[in-house]
Amino acid sequence: MSVTLFKDFNKETKDLLTKNYMGAGKWKLESKVKGANDQLFINPAATNDGITVDVEYKTSQYPVAIKSTLTPTAVKKTTVTYTDKAYGKFEVATDCKFDAPEFSYETIFKGVSITEKITKKASEALVAYAPIPALTVGAAINYAFESKAIKSTLGARYSCKECGIVANATTNDFKAFTAGAIYNVDVKGTKGQVATQVDYSKAAGAKIAFGGETGCQFIKGNSLRFRVDTDKKFTAAYIAKLKTWTAALTIHQNLKFGATFTLQ
Repeated sequence: MSVTLFKDFNKETKDLLTKNYMGAGKWKLESKVKGANDQLFINPAATNDGITVDVEYKTSQYPVAIKSTLTPTAVKKTTVTYTDKAYGKFEVATDCKFDAPEFSYETIFKGVSITEKITKKASEALVAYAPIPALTVGAAINYAFESKAIKSTLGARYSCKECGIVANATTNDFKAFTAGAIYNVDVKGTKGQVATQVDYSKAAGAKIAFGGETGCQFIKGNSLRFRVDTDKKFTAAYIAKLKTWTAALTIHQNLKFGATFTLQ
């Protein structure tokens, strides 16, 4: 039985409402090429704020992968990943000064997914279970070492392939709530998706975001996304998929632009 990780309950909705958008006046040029085993490969990224480089290496003899993110002045983060089909995925990560070490573990076993993460500041455990194929329920507990504060999160995710809808709802200590849904649509042969998300807390009130994506009528494979929220902010993005590149041009309601160019 398939089960979704608790941290991914809201992934589809979040991706449609946030992915491929770029801030006004911002740009990014990046490489996300997947290299072959036993070869060192480099993925650089440049933005108007700076430059980073991902150096990666995967072995074929052992299920081990190493990734280091470098800036012009330091090693920002290094992650070592070990993946075992029977026992799950183990990751150890740290910065060059070992000031922010992280350990995480992730596995799926008999309809139950388990994720654990330990950092210098907190420990977190996430569990999800699928009682029926369309429904997954889950919970998370976060414990802060210094303050000894405990925070809990409960959630549920519903996914129906036949009706083309994925919905989710989570609550943090019953003080803040998030609900989202994404739905496949077909208007006169034109396929697309629409999504909405509602975030509520007593302090901030309710914030609603609505968005959608549809294929380009003129160039096959390209698409157009839009998003509007309760702050009356409107954003649209045109996504062009070339042979090895994906380019996304974002326009904001103030007619300012942002752009991303990704080599894949």
